[in-house]
Order: sequence, then structure tokens, then C-alpha cells
Amino acid sequence: MTGGPAVMARRGAGHGHRRPALDGLRAVAVVAVLAYHLQGGSAAVLRGGFLGVDLFFVLSGYLITGLLLDEHARSGRVDLRAFWARRVRRLFPALVLVLLAVCAWVWWAAPVETWAARRADVLWTLFYAANWHFVAAGQDYFAAYAGASPLRHAWSLAVEEQFYLLWPGVLWGLLLLGRRLSGRLAGRRVAGAVILAGIVVSAVAMAASWTPGDPSRAYYGTDGRVQELFTGALLAIGVRWLRPRAGLLATVRRRLVLAGPLAAAVVLALLVIMPDTSAVYYRGGALLFSIAVAIVLADVELRPAGWAARRLSWRPAVALGVISYGVYLWHWPVVVAWPVPHDPVGAAATQAGRVLVTVVVASASYLLVERWVQRGRPRVAAGRPWRVGLSAALAAVVVLLVGARATALPPGVADQLADRSDSPCPAEQHDPYAWCVKTQVGARPGIALVGDSTARAFDPGLRAVAAERSLSYVQAAWVRCSATGLLVVPLGQQQPNDDDRACHDHARDQVRAMLVAEHPDLVLVSDAWVHHQPVLVDGRLLQPGTPAHHEAVRAALDSVVDDVTAAGGRVAFVELPPPGPSVSTVLAAGRPAGRDRPIVLGASHVDEFNRLLHEVARDRPGAAAVVSVTDLVCPAADGCPAMVDGQVVRYDGLHLTAAWSRRIGPTLVHRALAAVRGR
Repeated sequence: MTGGPAVMARRGAGHGHRRPALDGLRAVAVVAVLAYHLQGGSAAVLRGGFLGVDLFFVLSGYLITGLLLDEHARSGRVDLRAFWARRVRRLFPALVLVLLAVCAWVWWAAPVETWAARRADVLWTLFYAANWHFVAAGQDYFAAYAGASPLRHAWSLAVEEQFYLLWPGVLWGLLLLGRRLSGRLAGRRVAGAVILAGIVVSAVAMAASWTPGDPSRAYYGTDGRVQELFTGALLAIGVRWLRPRAGLLATVRRRLVLAGPLAAAVVLALLVIMPDTSAVYYRGGALLFSIAVAIVLADVELRPAGWAARRLSWRPAVALGVISYGVYLWHWPVVVAWPVPHDPVGAAATQAGRVLVTVVVASASYLLVERWVQRGRPRVAAGRPWRVGLSAALAAVVVLLVGARATALPPGVADQLADRSDSPCPAEQHDPYAWCVKTQVGARPGIALVGDSTARAFDPGLRAVAAERSLSYVQAAWVRCSATGLLVVPLGQQQPNDDDRACHDHARDQVRAMLVAEHPDLVLVSDAWVHHQPVLVDGRLLQPGTPAHHEAVRAALDSVVDDVTAAGGRVAFVELPPPGPSVSTVLAAGRPAGRDRPIVLGASHVDEFNRLLHEVARDRPGAAAVVSVTDLVCPAADGCPAMVDGQVVRYDGLHLTAAWSRRIGPTLVHRALAAVRGR
């Protein structure tokens, strides 16, 4: 959902009366996105609910272009400053409220280790560049919701505002060019031709920027999204060209009697079945959906008494459409802040509560703030565009100050948290399951690091040791992905998600390929993801802690050892240290953000998993050993502190900081080599 529902014009193109069907169309879009996000994305009943954003892009392109064309027809010009001032007054006040609320929630409840990222999210959202920020930060729109940014949905606001900033001037220029060439009507023909070319170029750009496993660049990019806004813009020109031509208009209306419902059926079908990972969406599917939406919109506008317009004018739908901008702004922060419990009753109550809170807050925002500003209050924000700009600038300063205060960290701690131990290597930009050669000197013994995110946390230390000792070093460890190749089904779900399937399909083969290509002597394996999660084996869902789960994990670990020994190496399993408190417990004590919540959901399974590692090593003498790092991660006599002498150990209670990884790296390598050599 985007700024589309915020478009001031709730009127038909060229009409002076209210067009409630447009609000009904907004309601369809917002319901689709709500259903998609509330139910966890790809697992939702409306698998294609994310297409609600596309619907809004088409509608926004249509309405904004219509307003500009009508203004130009009346006055022969486009008042850009007045246009932008209207956009700011309509869109910015509600966004400021959301950003202030997000800042407050981050300070109150968000883990401290996420504060720097959330500050950046607020900054880029405030200046309507969040889409490119999320591309640069690698925030996958379709990734797991746990730990997601409460402003991830702001990418669409950025796309629309960038369109609002550039398109009015471009359109005015095209209209002037056409008029100088051969009269007023030629301006619209020139604009239409340019828009049509833009649609084609944008669709090609989306297809070209899409890569399997990481659609973020294609999904967020303004260049690939313009096709949807331009589809609406082309419709706006077409509708105005048709209206004076009574005979042709009557023919089109007759065709829409059949084409309108057919297009509506296509829209609804794609909202239900279009998967968010499908290459089809990026290679023409987005354009197909946009064209179908445009046909429905044409039916509504050209046949105001027709089937589609009557149904979309249903009063509850119209009411929801009126507040749809606020609903979109507020729903995603509510989803992130209010996770769904695993029990069915609690889940149902939470979902109902999410919807209720979203609608109530959005309604209050619309009635008390948005309409208030639209009516010329406060007076400093009314009237001339410079006043609107000044008011917006002051509001932006307030947001920046509040955001900086809400995410402030003690000196030195911010740098430690920013020094991530799980940064992706360049090869992963093209293949999310690529292995990374971190040092290559051609000498042996070589070291490989294999596993999940807990393994990746050891990477900075191992890389430093390898560079210092001139050892070859390679890493094949991926977040939420087990090196065992077992198909994980995250807790609370009945089926694996797309990321789990991708890990199952690719990660194990990549590890084997790495072993064949690199021939490491020592392979360090750290794998916390599989030990506490259900796994799907031969159609059976095996729960952690059960004998069947134990045997499945053991067999998979045995297979890992076989692969390593076949490549001429030996395995050192790294024991899981006890989960500890996060750094939030130190820096945000007394607030929910500082509660002790180890990320390891299955903390009770740690000892059992470590015993399993010893069983595998005991049965494979000379091929596998176990090394402990518990004393290195938990150096205090009273347990596992989050910080030692001002240095953060594990920011979330599970994953090492890069600084601590480098601190314990030499000892880990020494212990691992000694263990596999039997010393």
C-alpha cells in the first residue's frame, strides 16, 4: 500500500461529483495487503496479496495524471509548487505520526542491537528514499517477519513520492512540446507515446534486475515500478481522449460490459494465486496485473452505473477506502510490534486485535490530523507553498531529533554492534548459497567454516587467524540454514517456507561442492538452527526432543562427516554454549526492550544437542571431534554476561559480535586442531 490511497482527488476524471467506487477500489487493495501481511506473507490465503501495492500504483498514476491534465486544460499550465504543497499536506502529517510512534516503540520495546538499523530506516523513510535504502541494506520484503523493520512497507511510499516529484514537471514539458509541434491535443499524444515507451522500458528493467533467491532489487526499484504508475497515467490520457468522442465512447462502454468483469476476475485470481517468489511476476506478471487493474478502473470511470462501480461503491468498502492510507501506514508497525502466538486461540485473538488497533488508529489519524490539516489547520501549514514547506521541514527536524534520542547508544557500543559478524560476501549477491573464499594463499592446512548464523559469527575471528598464519580459509554458512540439509519447518508452522526449501535444495550441495573444490583439512561445523526446530523427513514432521528427531539429526551429521572425510578433511563440531542475555538487558534495563529473551527458542535442547555431537564424534574417531567454546563465550563465574569490560560478547544472547569473535578466534583454531589430532 502506498501514497495512492492518499491522493486527494476522490473524483472521477473530468467529473465534479464524488466517485465512491474509487474508494472501494482502494479498499480492495488494502484488504489484500492486510491479509497478506497478517498471515505471514507467502503462507497467506491471498498469496498474491502483495499485489495490492501494484493496484495502488496504477490508481495513483491515473489520478495524479488526471489532476495534472485537468489543470493544464483549464489554465494552460501546471502549478508545480501548489501541486507539491498539496501532496505534502495530504501525505506528510500522517507519516510523521507513524515515524514518531515507531521511534517510541523502538526505544520502548525493540532489541538494542536493531536500533542503528531502525534509525536509518526512519531517516530514509522521512525523505522518501526507503526503497533504495532497503535495496542497499539487503532487507528482503518477503523475508521472515521476525526482526523485520517496522518501516519495511515504506518502500512503496518512496516510489510514489519519487513519482510525484518528477512526473508533474515531465508531463508539463511533454504537453508544452506537443503544443508547440501541432496544437494542444498533440501534447497528450506526445505524452501518451512517451508513457507507452516508459511502460515497456520499466517492464524490461524489472525483468533484468530480478535474480532468483533475492528479488529485492527488482521489487523495490523505482525503475521497475514506473510501469504500474505509467499504466494508470496512460489510462488517464485515454479516458480524456474518449469522452468527447460519443460514438467511440459508446463502443468502448459496450466492450467493457464483458471486459470489465473479466479483468476483475483476473485481478482477484492473481491476488489469490500469484506467489511472491515467482519469476512470472517480474517477467511480465506485474504488467499483466496492472493492465487488468486499468481495465477495471476504466469500467468504473466510463460506466459509473455499471456492475463494477456499483459493487465497489458498497458503503463499508468506501469507508475503508477513505482511511486506507492510514490503514497502510499503521498496519505494518502493528504487525511487527504484536507477534502472533503459536496457540490457535491466542493467534485468532491477536489477529483480531491487530485489525482493530489498525483501523481505530488510522481512523483517529484521518479524523483528528489529516482532515484537520486539509482544512487549513494549523494556519502556519496552510496557504502559500513556502509555509507548507517550512512546516514540513520543522516536523522533519522533530522526527530526526526524536529518532536520534530513541536510538542513542553509549560511546563505543554502537561501533561494536555495527561491526557485524554476519555480513554477506560478494558472491552471495548473485547466489544466496554461494561459499566465500575469505583468504586464499595456496598453502595448507586449510580451514572451512560450515553451518548457520552461529557459524557465521565465528567468521571474523577465523578470517583474522587465517590471514595471520597464511592459512587458506573458506566459509559456507548461511543464516537460518542448516548444513545438515534437513528440511526445517519453523516452530508454529505446519509446512516449510520458501527459504527453508531453498536451503534444503541448495545448501548441502554447495557444501559438498566447496569441499571438492577447496579440500580443507579442518572443517569447523556450528549448527544451532536444526537442533531446536521441527524437521520434515519422508513426509513426517519430527519434533525436537523426540527420539525420531534425534536420530534424523544424527544421521544428517554423520553424512556431513562422510562428505568431509571423502574430501580429505576432518570435522570439529563446535558445542553450543548456553544462551545468554542480550545486550538489551544492560542498555535498556527496565523496559520491554531490555527483557531477557535469548534468541534460542529451544534453550532446553542445548545440552541434548551437545551430547549428540559427542555421540557422532565418539563413533567416528579420527574423523570428527568436538570443541567447546563455552568458557570463551561465558567467561564470568556467574554465567554468560552480555558485556565484559565494556565489550559486547553476544548482542542477542546467541550470536557473537565481530570483536569478540576476533578475540576468541586464535583459541578456537588451536582447540579445534588439537581436537582433530587427538591431543
